[in-house]
Amino acid sequence: MIVPMKKIFVVLQLKDKVGALAELQKMGVVHVEHVRTPESRHLIELNKDVQDMERTITVLSTFKDIKEQHKAEHWKSVIAKLIQYQDESAQMEEEAVQLKTQIRNWESWGEFESNDIRELAEKGVHIQFYEIPKNSFAKLEEKKNLYWCSVQGATAYALFVSNTKMKLPFKEIDLPQRGLREMQLRLKTIEEQFKKNQEHIKGLAKYRDHLAVILGTKRQEFEFSQVEAGLGLAEELSYLKGYCPLENCDMLTKAARQYSWGLMVENVSDEDRPPTLLRNPKWVEIIKPVFGLINVLPGYKEADISPVFLIFFSIFFGILIGDAGYGLIFLGLTAFVQMKLKNKNVDRAPFFLIYTLSTCAVLWGVLTGTFFGTVLLGRFVKPVIAWLTEAKNIELLCFTIGAVHLSIAHFWRFSMKFPSISAFAEIGSVCIIWGGYFVANMMIIGIPLMWFVKYLFITGAVLILIDIFTQTKSTIFVNVILFVFGIINAFTDVVSYVRLFAVGLAGVAVADAFNEMALDFGFNGVVPSLITVLILVVGHLFNIVLSGFGILVHGLRLNVLEFSGHLGLEWGGVKYAPFKLEGKL
Repeated sequence: MIVPMKKIFVVLQLKDKVGALAELQKMGVVHVEHVRTPESRHLIELNKDVQDMERTITVLSTFKDIKEQHKAEHWKSVIAKLIQYQDESAQMEEEAVQLKTQIRNWESWGEFESNDIRELAEKGVHIQFYEIPKNSFAKLEEKKNLYWCSVQGATAYALFVSNTKMKLPFKEIDLPQRGLREMQLRLKTIEEQFKKNQEHIKGLAKYRDHLAVILGTKRQEFEFSQVEAGLGLAEELSYLKGYCPLENCDMLTKAARQYSWGLMVENVSDEDRPPTLLRNPKWVEIIKPVFGLINVLPGYKEADISPVFLIFFSIFFGILIGDAGYGLIFLGLTAFVQMKLKNKNVDRAPFFLIYTLSTCAVLWGVLTGTFFGTVLLGRFVKPVIAWLTEAKNIELLCFTIGAVHLSIAHFWRFSMKFPSISAFAEIGSVCIIWGGYFVANMMIIGIPLMWFVKYLFITGAVLILIDIFTQTKSTIFVNVILFVFGIINAFTDVVSYVRLFAVGLAGVAVADAFNEMALDFGFNGVVPSLITVLILVVGHLFNIVLSGFGILVHGLRLNVLEFSGHLGLEWGGVKYAPFKLEGKL
């Protein structure tokens, strides 16, 4: 559920604002909305310190083997040195790439010194570099003053030497600033300097942990200064605007009485954009990492679909992965990683989410008899439900899941709109969806249309058109057009759930292709056995990666786009980020 919020204003005397903000920061319940744009030289300096320190810690964190840590007495000097080394290293890398390209291009002409060639030109001896097609070079009747250096593929690399600079009918290459030998020496120098720079950077890694502590303090200072600079001003007073969870308003009221603040608590209006704070039962909370991964959050006035998202995403995962063997691998790896991190303070939600999703993959694999494909262990693993091995049956199941999924969205909207007359348009949409469901079954699977399907469309159309014609007259024409497209959209959205079957089937096909390839070698001998094992391991790892992409593309899409679109969810939420001390929950 989305936690209810209240809009609050805290009025302070200018002389008390620093102490008041410190108390608010300790409470950590107010999501601040700046009244003024926070701007000051101090903020710019703090922001630069934070960014430089984040960059420094990111670089130093790559040296995990440095265990002994020291206090950074002059932390700004440490950061300045690292940034200098990093910038120098970046320039060296760029120059090294350019040099390697130049060396590769000029190796065909052999060693030469550019300065020597320029000196010869001043004395009247001109040396020009040409790339000549191999066949053309061989056919040249007059090769006087033309000397070939090497032949690479279909190209001959040649020098033209003369007392007068001339233009031959071939591709001429301009003389580089450095000769080949000089390029090679410069590259070697750069690589040595780069190595020394990396050693210098590694030497600074002993300050990593202390810099991380300072970073936390600087972030706190930056946030505090930002809130202070964003306060509204009115004569001798300043005021803070923000949002506070309803359950924490009493705490805020007590603090206002204790410290003599002015406090105004209001209901959120339609013009406000309060932050979203999600709070669900523990079994639903495990879906939060997915929202974080795709960076979506429902708006404060939208619906929290977390429970439905988790249930259907788990179903989608099971069908899309569709293999008990892969599910067991996920379970085993997750358990192994969790065991390794058991003594560390890490969020356990991702582990429980993967356990849930992997279990769904195992169940689907058991039901369909899929264990690392159907070929490898086909003699031993049989489907529990043979009905699920028929393509048409799985297509029917996918359409049914889609119709149910989308119907939930419209019933949800019905509950939010009721008792408004427009709520019944959502029932009309449900009728249209199920009408589209039966049409899809007829067109794709070949199931005859039921007699009542036309009444579903008629009922749905009537309920939706009633809603359209009770709205503003100026919008009727547009809404009727949208209604027509909506009927088509309902059909295509139901059909789009067949992607579950298609992607799952593709995964099984890829697995079996590698299985058959491996079994062709067999286990008759050491070498064939090694090749067989290698094909099986590489092939199934490749298929697992492809299946993972299928989850990201299709499993998430059906929830985030299809379902959310029918629910009217725009994912326009602002994350609840209270003004609080670092590390305080």
